[in-house]
Amino acid sequence: MDQEIFDLIGYHFQNKKILEQALTHRSYSKTHNERLEFLGDALLGLIMSDWLYVHHQGTEGDLSLIRSNLVNKNTLAKIAKQLKLSEFIQVGGGASKSNNNLLANVTEAIIGAIYLDSDWSNTKSVVLNWYEKELSQPIDTINQKDFKSQLQESCHKLQRPSPKYTILKTIGDLHEQTFFVSVKVHHLTCSGSGSSKKAAEQNAAKTMLGKLNDQEN
Repeated sequence: MDQEIFDLIGYHFQNKKILEQALTHRSYSKTHNERLEFLGDALLGLIMSDWLYVHHQGTEGDLSLIRSNLVNKNTLAKIAKQLKLSEFIQVGGGASKSNNNLLANVTEAIIGAIYLDSDWSNTKSVVLNWYEKELSQPIDTINQKDFKSQLQESCHKLQRPSPKYTILKTIGDLHEQTFFVSVKVHHLTCSGSGSSKKAAEQNAAKTMLGKLNDQEN
């Protein structure tokens, strides 16, 4: 591992092997990043919970919703792209370095690796630096990313039946799946796709919100 990736991540590893493991997909080697991903996922949740508790005076439900938007696969993949991690990821045949799920998992694995290589304080500092742009947004802006909740509230307000989500199909192999989902509200149907079922539902909900707003106007 060279200085370039240390600079991009914002942390200099003492144990370079653990960073290499964090960047290794299981399609490439038996020594892969899934255990580090498990650890990083828990650490990220705690880091964001701590930050939100200090900086946002909301209810438990508000904080949980905002946290879910900050730690979801799309946000993590976005972080990975900002850090240019795909240039360093090791994958085997059939896996794509550009897959959002894979990128998100690598981001979590690196968080776990930083913690094992250093401590809580360093890990928290590095992660909050990655999230500087996200956390500098107004809290309401972060919250608005949950289109499913917005759609549910909009249906209630308009006295429409609750949205019904249906998985239309799934394509791709296990590590590169794309989900296609439809959402139905009364007689209206919209669809969306994403690298996870939740992401596809969010995109379908976003499209439906636009359609409902057009009808209101």
